[in-house]
Amino acid sequence: MNKPHTIVIAFFVLCAMVLFAKQPIAQVGTQEDTQDLAAAATIDTTIFRQALTRHRPVYRFDSAEDFFPLSVNAITNNTGNQLRRVNDALLARRNADGSGLNISYLRFPVYPTGDAVLDDDKLWERHGSSNPDADYLRDARRMQRNPAFADRVYGRIRYTRDEANQINGAWLQYWVFYYYNSFHIDGFGKHEGDWEMIQIKVDRNARPRRAVYAQHNTGSVCGWSNVQRTGSGRARPVVYVGGGSHASYFTPGGHNIPDVPGGDRADGNGRRLANERLRVIGQNSPRWVGWPGFWGSTKSSVSFIPTESPKGPRFQGAKWNDPDAWAASVNGTDHCK
Repeated sequence: MNKPHTIVIAFFVLCAMVLFAKQPIAQVGTQEDTQDLAAAATIDTTIFRQALTRHRPVYRFDSAEDFFPLSVNAITNNTGNQLRRVNDALLARRNADGSGLNISYLRFPVYPTGDAVLDDDKLWERHGSSNPDADYLRDARRMQRNPAFADRVYGRIRYTRDEANQINGAWLQYWVFYYYNSFHIDGFGKHEGDWEMIQIKVDRNARPRRAVYAQHNTGSVCGWSNVQRTGSGRARPVVYVGGGSHASYFTPGGHNIPDVPGGDRADGNGRRLANERLRVIGQNSPRWVGWPGFWGSTKSSVSFIPTESPKGPRFQGAKWNDPDAWAASVNGTDHCK
């Protein structure tokens, strides 16, 4: 080999060694680094969205039931209904020409009129003083015949995560709005507006493990293998709806509930609802989810029966904020009832 060639080769080898020495040494990631990467990773949640549709409930109503699931627009778009302060000061009214109160009013923190939203604001359903039940029923029946309002269920996915912040399952929640709760004991218990729900726990592969049905101020838990199901692949849980109260039960018949003296009847011999339209809701979407007021104007009259118009789903405590904790709180009650 010629000496000049040897010198050139040696020069390039030396340069390579210098460049290599200047490269930083790779560091082993800490646990915190791993968690940050996991939190930043994009996770395909398609299977959970598909499960929300696949496992939507089938509702079996009592033979004496008059009120059925409606769109939230039903309470804002019914002519004569109003949005009021707790002292009954008028904020908005639904007019016969379709102007005024509508679902877009339900928001936070300011109404379209510029008035501040307060957490004790309320929706007021029109009714007379002589026979208000007849007024509620007439309006509800009209809207239940209207495809724009009828047969609506609101679905929500609340993901659960492991210590590395990876999704390891979810709660599939199904919320239903009713125009009126006609259940009563000696006249106590009726109230404008009614929100009810059930939830299904699924694992990281979106396979159901158990269900929890809300029943007044408590509920019941049931393993998925013991839940009565129907539809393709027996994927859809059956909900027996308490007559007038709309509480959710796993089985038909009479049910004794601690906060409802005399219990509920849910015979399942009335209407069957399986073709409901599912609408997905989240923490802030649609906008009405964030409205903190009461879905009705009825106030509590006795302490031992739930009689107050409800808050919306997001303002129902652990049911929305911590589904695991809510499921644990009812775990001691009768199972699969």
